[in-house]
Amino acid sequence: AVTPGSISFNHRLVALEELSGAIRLVFDNGVKVDADIVIGADGINSKVREFVVDAEPPRFVGAVAHRAIFPTQRLRGFKIPDCTKWWGRDRHILPYFMTSRRDEIYVIGVVPAPKWESDAPSVPGSREELINCFANFHNDLLRVLEAAEDVSVWPIFDRERNDCWSRGRAVLLGDACHPMRPFMAAGGAMAVEDAAILTRCLATIDAAAEAFRCYEATRIPRVSEVQRISIENSWMRGPTDVDWFYRYDPCVAPLTQPNATEMKRRRAQ
Repeated sequence: AVTPGSISFNHRLVALEELSGAIRLVFDNGVKVDADIVIGADGINSKVREFVVDAEPPRFVGAVAHRAIFPTQRLRGFKIPDCTKWWGRDRHILPYFMTSRRDEIYVIGVVPAPKWESDAPSVPGSREELINCFANFHNDLLRVLEAAEDVSVWPIFDRERNDCWSRGRAVLLGDACHPMRPFMAAGGAMAVEDAAILTRCLATIDAAAEAFRCYEATRIPRVSEVQRISIENSWMRGPTDVDWFYRYDPCVAPLTQPNATEMKRRRAQ
């Protein structure tokens, strides 16, 4: 559990510095903190990633997501399945219940977009725009979209696969090292799995660098497969074996000891 006072607000990381036996975090308010290790779980625009790999910005994938959350009662008795994904030639949309009580519905519809010019993480959308994007889809779907409210539009960004997740005493986790397109709804799950595996590696391997290499060797194959499927947007499009994804338990999954030659090859790519 997080202890009171262990979270510091109003600190924006600007640099990391390697020291003898430690790593220093430098913040924009002038504060400097020395630590044994740094875990960069700071998202797709990770500052820690700039230290570990590079400062290249994430890439816009040429699509945006229209999102809405609204009470089921807005359907006025119209019944829908728990979850249905609708595919078109260049777009798809997924409405599903957010709670076991089925009292709230989430809709995400992804459509092509030539560019994204806003600096904001999202912009306001509209029910009319959402319906227009899927006007040629089934009437059952349109009934759901007519009930939508508070629609927002989000750009979709990702990065090319990266097999270098650590440098010295700094290591990356979640979207900082493997941002996912949202087509498997797997980004959050992969970050939680990362955290569980990294915790086990640090608990069983004394040297941080060795623990990081074990973490990378264990996680990269699985995460890369999820990234590949997410990019293809092929999850559940046909008969799909889902056990490898949903039955994975990071608390008991075997840890992979790194092959030095293979890790060197991956990092050089």
